[in-house]
Amino acid sequence: MRVYSPMIGSPLKTAADLLERIRAGDVEHGTKTREIWRKGWSGMSSAEELASVIDVLEEHGWARREKVKPAGPGRPSERLLLHPELRE
Repeated sequence: MRVYSPMIGSPLKTAADLLERIRAGDVEHGTKTREIWRKGWSGMSSAEELASVIDVLEEHGWARREKVKPAGPGRPSERLLLHPELRE
């Protein structure tokens, strides 16, 4: 029996999982990244984990981040912008 434990929980595997969730409609174009990691999905339950997953999607051209300035004081938030093929 072969066990590919390095692949389990890797950002590449988790990026594939997120891509499937996007295709299923669980994540929409313009969703704030905070909304995604707050769902507590495996491998994406913190801002740091999700950032590494989105890095993979960006490298492959499926998504990109956009900083959104707050209307008042506070930190900017991030939105996930999806490739047009994923928005259909």
